[in-house]
Formats: sequence, C-alpha cells, structure tokens
Amino acid sequence: RQQTAKSAPKGQVEVTFPQKGNKVVYAQQGDNIGKVAAKAGLRIKFDCKNGRCGTCQVRLNGRAAAKVCQGATIPGGATRKLKITLDNP
Repeated sequence: RQQTAKSAPKGQVEVTFPQKGNKVVYAQQGDNIGKVAAKAGLRIKFDCKNGRCGTCQVRLNGRAAAKVCQGATIPGGATRKLKITLDNP
C-alpha cells in the first residue's frame, strides 16, 4: 500500500462514488467536487444555489458534509482515498 501511495502523483486522490456502483475516478486535491462527480457520470442536483436548502450536499468519507453549490473541493493534506456520497441522489 505504501508503494502504491509513493507511485501516485503528488496531490492525486482516488475518489469513489458508491451510488454509481463504486465508480472510481482520479482527481487532484483542490478540484471542484461538482466537476469530479461529472467526470464519474453523476449529476448533482441544485435547488437554491446558495447553500441553504442542502440539495447539493454530499458526504466525504461518510462524515463531513460539503455543499457543492458553494464550491466544495477535494480536501488537501494526507488524503489519498475519498468516498463521496450524495445526500440527495
């Protein structure tokens, strides 16, 4: 596992979408989550487009909530794998 992490380009994150049959795409830290989801073939719904309604909310690794309409991005740091679940598929 460490060897795989060392061979991956710096800042690359493996992103899994369970609602798309565990589809995996690769993104860079700081990439817009909406664009990464589109690359996986998912369309994230928007309603109010200002973050209040929560229609565009996703969960990162089942915990932290992020609102795509507010420009949520792939987190930085030591993150190498990320599971994004749509709250409103």
